[in-house]
Amino acid sequence: MRLKEKLSILSKSSQYSVSTLRKGEPNEELRNKKSLYVKSEIDVDFEVALDKSSKGDLLFLCGSSGDGKSEILTKLFNMSKYSHIEFHLDATHSKSQHGSAVGELDKLFDHYIENGFTLAVGINIGMMQKFIRLGSDRHSEIKGLFGSFFDNRHVQGFCISHASFFDFESYPRIDFKNLSITSSFIKKFLSNLTKQEGNNPFWSAYIEDEKFNLKEAKNFKMLCNNTVQENIIELLGVVRLYDEQFLVPRTFVDFI
Repeated sequence: MRLKEKLSILSKSSQYSVSTLRKGEPNEELRNKKSLYVKSEIDVDFEVALDKSSKGDLLFLCGSSGDGKSEILTKLFNMSKYSHIEFHLDATHSKSQHGSAVGELDKLFDHYIENGFTLAVGINIGMMQKFIRLGSDRHSEIKGLFGSFFDNRHVQGFCISHASFFDFESYPRIDFKNLSITSSFIKKFLSNLTKQEGNNPFWSAYIEDEKFNLKEAKNFKMLCNNTVQENIIELLGVVRLYDEQFLVPRTFVDFI
């Protein structure tokens, strides 16, 4: 497989851009994607919360589209030690043709209350706000928990009663310190993508394409340069400051 084809899994138009809860052995594309995975601080904290959770606990991974909720939850879902936990990855869309996303959440919380299991949910901030307004009154307690989260959104890993909230906005992926712009997340991602090792499928594809003097190979070689990587990080940081945008991995990965 040529380098361009391998890199296509990074595009937001790729069928692999959003992970889904699935069991079984991954195909080549998913293995390639997995090789790029970077474990972030929110990833670590959410996993610790799962380890400490008790039956009946609610754990919410909150953010915006493309920030990595599905990647984290899919990875945890496939870990045998969490087989007792119910995972709900997509809290934005309805599973039925005539249903609504809010209605789907009502059903999920009905199921949770009826069975009392530990529940881990990936949910968009906008969906939480919508559920407070439109969710069923029978879930007033959960709506109240959502309201408390918004009142304390500045608190990293906010906990109240039996619910915990981990918000991506509390875990910025770009750091502005000492008059410099850095990102350990982006740096690790680029290092994984460009590491000059035979077990890196992207590097192996680059070596093959380099023989034919292809444009993609030239671009990839440039991306391997440490100074180029640092300048990309700095430019992304400047854009974030200029547009007051919260940089999500989906935007960055698609750009690469």
